[in-house]
Amino acid sequence: MDRRRIFDRYGVSDTNSQYLQTKHDYSEYNRFSLNKNEDFGQRFNINQDIAFYHKLSITANYFEKIILSKNAKKVHVVMFYNDWCFKCTRIVDAFKKILELLQPIGISFATVNAVHEESIFRKCGAREVPQLVLILDNQYFLYRDHNFTPQKVVEFIRKKIPSKIFKRIEPDNLNGFLDGWMDNRARALIFEPRSMTRLRYLLTAFEFYDRVAFGFVNTINRKSSNIIARFKVNTSLDTLILFNEDTTSYTASISMQEIPTQALVNLVSTNQFLVLPRISSQNMMESVCPTEWNRQRKRLCVILVTENKEKDDIEKVALRNIALNMGYHSKRVRFAYIFRESQPDFIKAISKGSYKDSLIHIVIIWRRDKNRIKYDWVNVGKQNGNSSPEHFINSTKNEISNAIKKLLKNSEALCYEAFVENLINEHSQGILTKWISQFLYVVDYLSDNIEEEHLFAFISLLGTFGFMFAVGYVLIYFVKVEEENLKAQGQLFDIQVFERY
Repeated sequence: MDRRRIFDRYGVSDTNSQYLQTKHDYSEYNRFSLNKNEDFGQRFNINQDIAFYHKLSITANYFEKIILSKNAKKVHVVMFYNDWCFKCTRIVDAFKKILELLQPIGISFATVNAVHEESIFRKCGAREVPQLVLILDNQYFLYRDHNFTPQKVVEFIRKKIPSKIFKRIEPDNLNGFLDGWMDNRARALIFEPRSMTRLRYLLTAFEFYDRVAFGFVNTINRKSSNIIARFKVNTSLDTLILFNEDTTSYTASISMQEIPTQALVNLVSTNQFLVLPRISSQNMMESVCPTEWNRQRKRLCVILVTENKEKDDIEKVALRNIALNMGYHSKRVRFAYIFRESQPDFIKAISKGSYKDSLIHIVIIWRRDKNRIKYDWVNVGKQNGNSSPEHFINSTKNEISNAIKKLLKNSEALCYEAFVENLINEHSQGILTKWISQFLYVVDYLSDNIEEEHLFAFISLLGTFGFMFAVGYVLIYFVKVEEENLKAQGQLFDIQVFERY
């Protein structure tokens, strides 16, 4: 090969040039796609990992309406990512493992593109990607541990679950716990042969906190022997027992080596209400007395209108006994009571057709939709001194039974109709309670987000202010001492007189 030909082909004439040396073939590694029409971003394996984030990606609208819903009692884990975030791709496998571990026990997972949904990114307090955020009761908790492992994430979630959602049960507080159903919540006891409660049970307790109070019993604790004997619990298994107002017997139970989450949720949701629950919020109304437009499938709700006074307890006891023995399916007929003084607007809306004060106020309602109800009052007399409680209960039961049988017929219609607004939430926090809760949340947020160098800088700043205050105080003290000495010597008076002239 002559020098001219070499120059024409390679641009050099020196046969010893590096351009003519044998080179290693790297084509077998296929680092880039050979398709020229393919986007540059598609030539990297990064997209095989980012695609996993895309599958779980949600919008700001979904985030606001579903995850931040007022009725949402689910624990959500949200991962913020970016399409060109290489750190995000490195933790995909770890994120998959966390999802596969925690999603089956009731934690919802989602991802958000921090660039496309910047408003959510700022709202959660995140500053960089990737960022894992735990959303619990509409509060945001940022996971800042550099060890992105399932064990660390589980510890993080355990730490953030409020301790108020469960109670450790021992012999001295068992009866008080079971008899506490006057707070309008059913009772659940979970027996475990371990000191640390399974996360799935804590998540269930959090989800049903407004309906069911959970107590946990450690079966390997010697103090629990009497409780175990009382309920005949197998100490080698996990056991769930549910109670309503009657604490002498339970409504449902399940025992397994490891209770599946779905079985746990199904059992609790089926038995989450008392025999005679109190309608104390719109959410409770929706749950106890759901809407049904179709006349053939209409659902009736028998509601005792009473007051929060001890003298009216006999009426609630009577209706509770009637509800236990009536035998109607809960999907067609439910029993409840409501406090007149707590829901004045609702009582006023259905006041038409109500009987005299000498009668017990029992109303049967059929909710056609959220704001439209049809209703009818039941004529039931109050107990007098001459009649026994059994006679009073039987007569009340007969009146209610006759009214229900009549109104369940497709041909029968309820007499009155009303449009009602949402009920007042009797469990809403007061201003002081909200301030305290917000303060505790801020303290928890700061403890999670302030790093050591920030903490040292803050302490240094406080120390500087403290030193300046101390020096100023000492200087003022010496000035006052000197002033007193001058006054004693008469020099300060002379100076003041001189300045006057």
